[in-house]
Amino acid sequence: RQRPHLFKHSALGRDVNDGDYLLRAIQADPNDDLARLAYADWLEEDGRADHAALVRVQIELGHAPDEMLRAEEQRLLGPAGDRVW
Repeated sequence: RQRPHLFKHSALGRDVNDGDYLLRAIQADPNDDLARLAYADWLEEDGRADHAALVRVQIELGHAPDEMLRAEEQRLLGPAGDRVW
């Protein structure tokens, strides 16, 4: 597995990677599905397939609420929806 490109971000005072920038893009425009899908892809490449699946399910739920998707979301979140990512 290839290590993500890391570099020091002077304003943050720590190493940042593509995931950090994707999260900032999502925070800037939470309704931008493209940024959220790119983040899901990045998560999957980073070995966090369950988290990526959760992001994708939540995007779908935002467009067409569905009981099967809601059940999948709850499964991915874990018991009582308290799973920490």
